Amino acid sequence: MMYLWPPYMKCGRESRRKIAVLFLSACIVSACADSDETKSPAYGFSTIAGTTWRTKTKVAVVESGRKKGLCPPMMFDPTVPGYTPNPGQKILAVLPVGTHVTIEHLIKDNGDWGGVWVTATVDTGPYAGKNLELIERYFAPNSYLRPGQGFPKTWTVNPDLLEK
Repeated sequence: MMYLWPPYMKCGRESRRKIAVLFLSACIVSACADSDETKSPAYGFSTIAGTTWRTKTKVAVVESGRKKGLCPPMMFDPTVPGYTPNPGQKILAVLPVGTHVTIEHLIKDNGDWGGVWVTATVDTGPYAGKNLELIERYFAPNSYLRPGQGFPKTWTVNPDLLEK
């Protein structure tokens, strides 16, 4: 039997078991790590990656769980019709109309959820240049963000929220 780590042979049975469990755990965790699919032809995201848009509304930088993201007014401003806040979100900053948003990366969750999400950067405020999640509402419905619902396999922005 060949061993990857020669000192492995000198360990007792219990130590070898712990090393094996640690090795397998590391393999499982790395297999579930999110992956950057920006250039993957399977998603066609490279057509929109790197494009810069101006917001047609104010935009909030919010924190929800471990992520920071950009949200349109209907998710943070109670005076907007259709106001539907995300439970547990914390508003970190509100950026003005006309903020430049650059669409950066398409990230695939390789864990339980298995969906995709988009990162973007802004040019204004304390979060300028930082990667933030650009929520689904900033895009026209497509089969990547809403699989199995018959939407097209194209990436376009929501014209109510973003413009060139």
